[in-house]
Amino acid sequence: MQTVDELIRQLETGNLHGRTLAARALGDHHDPRAIDALIQILEDQSEDCAVRMAAADALGRIGNPKAMEPLIRTIGEMCDRHLLQAVAKALGAFQGPRVTDALVKALGYEYYTAHAAAESLKKHRDRRAVEPLIDDSKTNRAEATGAHYPRRFSACWATHALFPHSQKHCMTTTKTFGKPPANRS
Repeated sequence: MQTVDELIRQLETGNLHGRTLAARALGDHHDPRAIDALIQILEDQSEDCAVRMAAADALGRIGNPKAMEPLIRTIGEMCDRHLLQAVAKALGAFQGPRVTDALVKALGYEYYTAHAAAESLKKHRDRRAVEPLIDDSKTNRAEATGAHYPRRFSACWATHALFPHSQKHCMTTTKTFGKPPANRS
C-alpha cells in the first residue's frame, strides 16, 4: 500500500490511469493532507473527467469541510454529467444551506445527477428541500438517458425518507409506475 505522500505525488505527476487510482486511494485513506491536492484536481477544468470524478468521490468520502465550497462550485459548472453526478453524491457528506441550495438546483439536471442530488438531500433532512423534491417528483418524464423509470422515484422516495407525511404522494407514484428501482448508486 502506498503512503499518502506517494499517492499525492502520483496524483500530481502520474499518467491518467495512475492519477485516477491515486485519487481513489486517497479517498480510502481519509487523510486530510490529501484535501488540497484533490481540490486542485477537482477544480482543474483541463483535467480528465475520470480523474476529476475520482477526486470528487474522494473528497466526499474524506468529508473535510474545506472541500464543500469547491464541490459546490463544480456542481454549478456545465460539464460532464458523470462528474456532476459524482459531485452531487459527494455533497451528501456535507451539511448547510449552501449545500442544500446547490443540490436543489441539481434536481433540474439530467436523471442520474438529479437522482444523486435527491439521495444526498435525503441524508440532510433539511426541511427546505421538501418542496423542491415534491415538485420534482411531480414531473412525469423519463429522461432521454435511457432511464427505465421516471426520475420522480428518486425525489419521491427521498422526500418520503425526509418526512413520512409525503407517503400518500409516493403511494400514488407507485400505483402509477410500479415499485421504485433498486438503489442504482
